[in-house]
Amino acid sequence: MHSLHCLNSIRKAMNHEYYIEHDKHKLAPGLQQIHVDHCLEQLRQSIQCAGDLSPVPLRPYGEAPHVNLVGTTQVYTCRNWNAFRQFYTER
Repeated sequence: MHSLHCLNSIRKAMNHEYYIEHDKHKLAPGLQQIHVDHCLEQLRQSIQCAGDLSPVPLRPYGEAPHVNLVGTTQVYTCRNWNAFRQFYTER
């Protein structure tokens, strides 16, 4: 849940002009960058600890110099999100 919170916080920071007026959970000035830095570090640790080694091939698309498109037909098996959320909220 913390990773999703952090991802959402980074998303909001990237569109700061909109969320400065519409976000109900505003941080004090100066704390926004500290929070984003914390979230980037938390996501880095989460990604490295999960260690997903699935290949993500590039497929040709368009004309030079932009000829690569990330895309894959790789099938992933994900965790049961409903069970995870139930466990998390019942704690």
